[in-house]
Amino acid sequence: RELLKEPLATERFVSEWNLVINAAVRRTAAIARSSDQSLSGFFASDQDYTTKKASELQLAIGTRMQSDREKTVFAEIGELRKAYLSSRNAIVALKKEGKFDEANQMLDQTFTPASKSYILKVEELQNEQRRQIDQAAAGIEDNYLQGRNLMLLFGAVMLILGTLVSWLLTRSITEPLAKAVSFAREVARGNLSVTIRSNRGDETGQLIDALQAMVTNLSTLV
Repeated sequence: RELLKEPLATERFVSEWNLVINAAVRRTAAIARSSDQSLSGFFASDQDYTTKKASELQLAIGTRMQSDREKTVFAEIGELRKAYLSSRNAIVALKKEGKFDEANQMLDQTFTPASKSYILKVEELQNEQRRQIDQAAAGIEDNYLQGRNLMLLFGAVMLILGTLVSWLLTRSITEPLAKAVSFAREVARGNLSVTIRSNRGDETGQLIDALQAMVTNLSTLV
């Protein structure tokens, strides 16, 4: 449950964020390289959507950062995103003004390094989430092994206890019955001097008491 609730869910958010960023970078590079001035307007709605989507994902991911490492990397991503957006908007503005050479220069000198740093830092955050997933999975495996070993030990102890209890129970029944049988055989031979005593209150004890009472009464009659 913890694996699904925290690191795995966060990793999916970061993966989606990474996909959105990569798509936006490729689109901006295509706009900057193209000599078609209308591309900026053509992709304007897509650009607005990816910017909004990236902001939403950034906000959602920010609330899920817990460790110091996550918070540090996330803060660095925020700064790199600002530089990325600034260079992207500058390229779009240059293209609208028909300054193709300046746009290409901005692409090579500013946008491309900024976008690479941005993507690499997001991938670093994604790798951190995957590391946490692996760590959680290892913890789950350890818990499973401990639980399995505990269950095996518990099963072995229960088997030993069950065997011991069965032996004691059988002995507690067979020994008094064996005495009762031996007593009855002595009486059958005509020996009325034999005695048998039982301190048990169960059915076996009642049987022994009844046999002793029978012998006592027979002795009296004789």
